[in-house]
Amino acid sequence: MTILQDGRPIGHATATEPGELWVPLTVQPVVGGTVTASQKTDGGTSSPSLSSVSVVDIPDPLPTPVIASELNTCMADVLVGALVPGATLRARISGLDVATTKVTADFSGLGLDPMQPIPANTGLDVWQEATIGGVLRKSAEAHSVPIAQFRLPDGEQSLPPPQIATPLQACQTSILFAEVAGGATTRVDNEGQWIEWFNPASSFTGYGGRPLRPGELTARQQMPRCRLESGVAIFRVDPPADPPAPVVQHDLCPSVLRLSISNLVPGGILLLSREVKQANGSHVSIIGEAGIAYPQQSIDLPSDFQGTDPRGPVSVIVQQQLCASPPSPPCRVRLAEPGGPFPAPEIIPEVFDCVRVLRLRGAHPGSLIQASDTSSGAPISEAVVVAAPDFPLFLWFPVVAGQRVRVTQAGCNADGASDATVLPLPDPLPWLEFSAPVRPGAKHVRLRSVLPGARVHLVIDNTFGPGVECLSEDPWVPVWGAPLKERQRLMAIQVLCDRSSSPQGAVAEVTRGRMKLSVDPNKVTGGQTTQVTVKAVDAETGDDVVGQVFLNGNHAAITGTPFAVSPAVGSASLSGMVKEPTGYFDEPFSIAVAESTWTLFLTIAPATPKLDVIPYLLRQVSWTVTPSWAPQFAKTVTGVNSGANISGTASLPVPTGPNKTVTVTSSVEAETPGGQTAGWTVQPGDVPVVVGPVTVAFDGKNKKVGWLAMVDYVHNNTFLISKIKLTMMGIQDA
Repeated sequence: MTILQDGRPIGHATATEPGELWVPLTVQPVVGGTVTASQKTDGGTSSPSLSSVSVVDIPDPLPTPVIASELNTCMADVLVGALVPGATLRARISGLDVATTKVTADFSGLGLDPMQPIPANTGLDVWQEATIGGVLRKSAEAHSVPIAQFRLPDGEQSLPPPQIATPLQACQTSILFAEVAGGATTRVDNEGQWIEWFNPASSFTGYGGRPLRPGELTARQQMPRCRLESGVAIFRVDPPADPPAPVVQHDLCPSVLRLSISNLVPGGILLLSREVKQANGSHVSIIGEAGIAYPQQSIDLPSDFQGTDPRGPVSVIVQQQLCASPPSPPCRVRLAEPGGPFPAPEIIPEVFDCVRVLRLRGAHPGSLIQASDTSSGAPISEAVVVAAPDFPLFLWFPVVAGQRVRVTQAGCNADGASDATVLPLPDPLPWLEFSAPVRPGAKHVRLRSVLPGARVHLVIDNTFGPGVECLSEDPWVPVWGAPLKERQRLMAIQVLCDRSSSPQGAVAEVTRGRMKLSVDPNKVTGGQTTQVTVKAVDAETGDDVVGQVFLNGNHAAITGTPFAVSPAVGSASLSGMVKEPTGYFDEPFSIAVAESTWTLFLTIAPATPKLDVIPYLLRQVSWTVTPSWAPQFAKTVTGVNSGANISGTASLPVPTGPNKTVTVTSSVEAETPGGQTAGWTVQPGDVPVVVGPVTVAFDGKNKKVGWLAMVDYVHNNTFLISKIKLTMMGIQDA
């Protein structure tokens, strides 16, 4: 790699792995010049970078450093940010000089003596300085929160082995560590190679490692200052898997020729091709390759890239691969269609003294954006391609009160600029407040009154945690250390440069909460299987709660996940409970069970049969309906006389098993007022009814069975002896 200023070499380095490389300079760059880079391989030397970087003067005074790692009495080192490469970084603890180191990157370790004791509740003061033209430029001192006494996890006699949060595969150069000791160092050994990372917090991603080799990887962490060392954790490194497709959220602007690409695997190789769609297929030509250092990064296309072609539409194919694995599925990027003009983005107010970020809203995806000092015109940030309309633009140096800053957007007919004036910090900095209850085991807490760009420290039981840079007024801040317990007390402070708010603001006590449940559906049918989902939210905040769902004492699912409910016919309502044992009280719920029924319609007609002109009245009718598959659910139905007929309905459990029949036993009382017919006399009074039990098939949801009522008689001298005979006419669909 060769670094060039205005075409002249000023630094060289050799890249041993794909990704990122810091190049030492042999010649000091001159303010006002432009810097590019080229790389040389066996295949030749590349052209200089399409986009150059301006050489700017460093601020006077230098920026106040940012203490960016967890502080405790056993820490091996301290990670410091907001640094100026080439400056000297100095530190004191309790007034004693503890570190002096040359800055080589914008984030760097202090280089503490790893064996010298550090007293608890002391403070760390950090500053940087540089001599320019014989004049010393020095930053304000960054004052740390009190250094916490290091404590091992409950029940541990030494450091626990480090944990790795994701599967490992060969050729990757980053590892996501979880559950490590903040301030310790973690050493990784992998098939004859090793690397050591400093743990800035209890979980972090280590970048810039050697490409992993298939086989075994071991990891251990240590804190030499306190003579603490963990056991060895053993992990497997699998052969490289097929990587996922890269993601590009914007079209390619022809006047910018830069892509913002995410979903990348550090250690992989980015593959770019040009595709021309034709009627008989596609013509693909290789653009080039690039190393991958981070999950998201930008890449410039060559200046001679042709965005149009007489043969058809042009697109860019983006792929990635790990080692010799097959390339990933392609991500196709279209060229932006002409449009606009599009407005310039807005700088979201307010911008305060000392912040290192501008929050932007309404930027045009695919365009290029850069921040500058309005009065001098000098850039104060990289030129970045817009991937999404709203995003934070990080600056090289913090802004100062009274400064006018400008954000300029260019490309894709979206040229324009927005200005903002930097405001002085409030004096004092606002106290922070908790905007939601804090539950035991919570991973995050929500705050308000934060100045965007400040670093926020949670204070748990009077112990200060590591700082987190916050970009909104009401951020969610991760909880450090051991899981929160009931009745612990939390406070928070915010820090900007050498200023901090008072910790004597609002205090939040960790309390268990109540859950509000929703059950969908909350009524099921006996004899059937129904998918039921139980959701839980915090009754005070409405935030989702993940808990275990129990039904009739048995574990069924987790909240938000459907589970099958199959109550037996005739079951009572089902009792359930949602349990989240750490942060919430148990919350009961119930599911009603409705009978799953088919209906049998019963009819006798006519309701008033006649013998000539003599009426017969069916005074009382009832049926007993017994299902063969569930005789315990036999139903007695009383008939209702509608004038034309007598009818009733029986709701029965849905048939189960092979025998799907019902037996109907009729009970009928009848009478007649009597009279004369054809010289014969019918005496008034009760009339017997002849009807026997019937068994019929019941194989449909709604069935109808009917009887025909007829008067039968015999002669006896001058009298007719009559009876009513009911004849079943069959069963049919209702």
